[in-house]
Amino acid sequence: MFILILLAVSVLAGMLLRGIGPVLHLEKTATWTVWLLILVFGISLGYNEDIVNNFGRFGLTALVVALAGVAGSVLGARALKSYIDKGKQK
Repeated sequence: MFILILLAVSVLAGMLLRGIGPVLHLEKTATWTVWLLILVFGISLGYNEDIVNNFGRFGLTALVVALAGVAGSVLGARALKSYIDKGKQK
């Protein structure tokens, strides 16, 4: 629940600070932040011996779930982009 409240407060702050100089550059830093989070997550997974030792046991099911998650995210992002682009054209 805390994460959702933090997200809502952040969105509201972004809306209120929309034209302010330093805030305009946050969009560029967001991408780098996501890449950094992925890097740190990968390092933490690699550091965990239990996970590394059991990669073989995860097998095809884990691969299918991961690919389905990625595919669902891509499809959802495209649908959202299409919806947003339609709203801008009106």
